[in-house]
Amino acid sequence: MGSNFNWTSADSSKSLEQIKQDSTLNWQTLSGDKTSLGVIRQEHWFKLTLNNRTELSRWLFQFSSNGLRLMDVWLEYSDGRKFNRLLGADYPVSQGRKLWGPNLNFELQFEGSESVDIYIRTRHKGFFDVKSSVAPYDEMAADNMRKFGFDMLFFGLLIALVIYHALFFLGGRDLTYFYYSLFILSTLSLFLFIEGYTFLIFDGVSDYIFPLSQLTIMFMVLSSVWFMSYFLRVSRNIKYGKWLNHSVTGIGIAWIIMRMFVDPATWITGALLMTVISSLYIFILSGYLALYKKTVFSRYFFIGWSVWVLWLIYIALGALNFYPFSLADTFPMLKLSLVIQFLFFAWLLSLRIGIQRSKQQLAEAQNKAKSELLARVSHEMRTPLNGILGISNMLRDHVKDEEGKKLNDVLYNSGQALVSVVNDLLEISRLNNKSIKVSAEEVELELMISEVWQFFKLQIEEKGIKTEYIKSEQLPEYIKIDQHRVKQILTNLLGNSLKFTEQGKITLNIDVDKNNLLLSVFDTGRGIETSHLSKIFEPFEQVVTGKDELKTGTGLGLHITSMLVKNLGGTIGVESEVGVGSCFFVSLPFAPIQSLSKKHTEKSPTIGSLRVLVAEDNPVNLLVLKNMLKKMGHQISHQNNGKLAFEYYQQHHQSIDVILMDCEMPVMDGYEATQQIRNFEKTNSLSRTPIVAVTAHVYEEHFEKIEQSGMDAQVNKPFSENEIKDILGACCQHQVSD
Repeated sequence: MGSNFNWTSADSSKSLEQIKQDSTLNWQTLSGDKTSLGVIRQEHWFKLTLNNRTELSRWLFQFSSNGLRLMDVWLEYSDGRKFNRLLGADYPVSQGRKLWGPNLNFELQFEGSESVDIYIRTRHKGFFDVKSSVAPYDEMAADNMRKFGFDMLFFGLLIALVIYHALFFLGGRDLTYFYYSLFILSTLSLFLFIEGYTFLIFDGVSDYIFPLSQLTIMFMVLSSVWFMSYFLRVSRNIKYGKWLNHSVTGIGIAWIIMRMFVDPATWITGALLMTVISSLYIFILSGYLALYKKTVFSRYFFIGWSVWVLWLIYIALGALNFYPFSLADTFPMLKLSLVIQFLFFAWLLSLRIGIQRSKQQLAEAQNKAKSELLARVSHEMRTPLNGILGISNMLRDHVKDEEGKKLNDVLYNSGQALVSVVNDLLEISRLNNKSIKVSAEEVELELMISEVWQFFKLQIEEKGIKTEYIKSEQLPEYIKIDQHRVKQILTNLLGNSLKFTEQGKITLNIDVDKNNLLLSVFDTGRGIETSHLSKIFEPFEQVVTGKDELKTGTGLGLHITSMLVKNLGGTIGVESEVGVGSCFFVSLPFAPIQSLSKKHTEKSPTIGSLRVLVAEDNPVNLLVLKNMLKKMGHQISHQNNGKLAFEYYQQHHQSIDVILMDCEMPVMDGYEATQQIRNFEKTNSLSRTPIVAVTAHVYEEHFEKIEQSGMDAQVNKPFSENEIKDILGACCQHQVSD
């Protein structure tokens, strides 16, 4: 039926009669493979003659382009009837559609052998494809219903994929899934607009629909670029990858802003060009990574994305009038390629999750093995170190000549240095495994700080360096914070300054800002080059400022400090200048309190001579313990294993005040011996005897095992005389309170 569309551009002031009579107009024919006029800016006229050579009288004329804003349609039948229709996206849905649906359409009624001349005037700025179809009304209605069903499947799939990937993002906070969800959502919004469904959903608000839907082009462009960037780790795998991504993003954002200042046709042209550029950028970059870098998943990405992006480039260039083009004919293939791409990437991203999970499980297994190895090595090192340090401490009371004292001090300090290395390795392992728990407690702020400062003040001044302690007048008297970790942080910072300062001054500054404790350590040491500041808190990082300077230490102190600060919810930073010095500053949140609770203000009772049962199989550690306990004036009994210790307790429980229990012993270990003692006490209604674990195990699982077995406290090897004195005092206090 009918003939091809003829079109021309004309002055908007001309009427239909003037158009029909104007012989100067250049009418052009639109062929079936070229129904796109590209991006238009002016008014167009179309004319078409239809001849009915069938016996059917009811027909439907339907446009494939559903985003045409304003159209005046004149129908002139051969029997003299004339009608005028107004339709377009700017009119209500009911006015622009005889048959409900996303497509603009109107009805034709003429008998066989009759004809109708159709004139259409369009007022539209943007992309324009005049593809249309004429079919019997019932046949068109059936076709529209089938298409509607397929469209609902298509859009339903896209909605499901948006939710699917959004849930992955919410579960793991991986931005790869966020940008892919945004890409699918942008594509969904754009396709709803192109297909005409947006006008059905939001009837009567076309002034908002057009600009917002056009912006989805740029959202689709930018989200696809950043999805590729995160999925292929472009910043890491390509030298200028980060710069390229930010450049494309900057241009895209600038063009989004320009939507407010340029006409729609110009803006759409720019958006289509950005689509081509970004698509080529993704195609080339992913192809480079697939062929040359051969990074993980790059080949999969290149294959999966190419299916869609090549069709997209073809359509974008066709819409820009680079070649004859019909959007209606190519759009189904674009949708099919999109479905293939989405399903392919749903599989690929799930595969990525599986591989990441496997890597995570492997990493966890490796961390566990590493932690177990460190725990075993630590245990085996702490036991002899306890003997070395303990014997060295004992020698101080026996060595009288100066040379012997110096040699003994070297021995003791070397042992302490080795303990520090072991502690650092264990601390970093605990932090990496996230097994360190924050334990806030009520503390007297100035007392907590001064305990650390006074310890270092003596060492700093012995080195000939001046000291300065500055405290704010606004300091609260009491706060609630993890005292042990704060002391550890301050110890690491002061120790670092002491290590790298040869002359001048070390200053400690304490202040508060609202509920944040501010610690600053300033020194006049060597300073750190600016290029090293960004990695100063990385593990095993050691800054050497001179060619002849030797690297000392493990390079873990500042890394541990930064992780502890982060664990407490605080921040850490550094400012430094070579030859001037460095300033490390820390901010830690705390909870304010008015006073200490009763348990913190009670004085520890004075303890006299205690009757102590020691369960220890190592003769060197036993010697150290006996010496310390005798110096404190305590009475000692000893057993070599847990079984003998339990049997001794059964017979002499009335003459035992406290038990020092080694955890690892032959025949019966300390855990089982403690359980046997607790069961014996319960069976015989005896009061609870304090049991202190003396252990070289310093991991959380061992602490829990110690508590579960029924022990009351623990002291870690290597231990000092003061630690033993404090733990016995605490046990005595526990007995008094009971």
